[in-house]
Amino acid sequence: MKYWNGEGQYQDLFNKHFKSLVPESGRADTAEGNALRAIARINHDVFNNGAGNIVRETEETDDDGEYYTVYEIERWWEEYFDDIEDYSRLDVDRLKRKIIEYVQYDKDYGLSDLIDDYIDHIVLRVDNEMERYALLLKMPVTK
Repeated sequence: MKYWNGEGQYQDLFNKHFKSLVPESGRADTAEGNALRAIARINHDVFNNGAGNIVRETEETDDDGEYYTVYEIERWWEEYFDDIEDYSRLDVDRLKRKIIEYVQYDKDYGLSDLIDDYIDHIVLRVDNEMERYALLLKMPVTK
């Protein structure tokens, strides 16, 4: 929740890379930009909307006529989770379970810390890759 409050451990790096890699709308041109976009969108929806856009709640009945609720990640959010997993190899299934628990039980259960950790990981990887790329641009071309 620290990034939601603007107080993340690498907040300045997050802001810098988000501004340079993530377009105002739509998908980014790079895997780095899409990973930042995805975790930022998830972070925003969890803490601004109680993950109400991410998790679908469906009422169903069992064979005895008893009602129960099924909690699932909305299909169109899968792209965001895929972008995170493809770029970072972080355990998005764990993140999905925590988000569903957050909605189902109305308790954090470590979700805010997990999202902050995922943002930290992604931001540091992006920063490392951007530094490496900048160094490569400065290297002389050899023939």
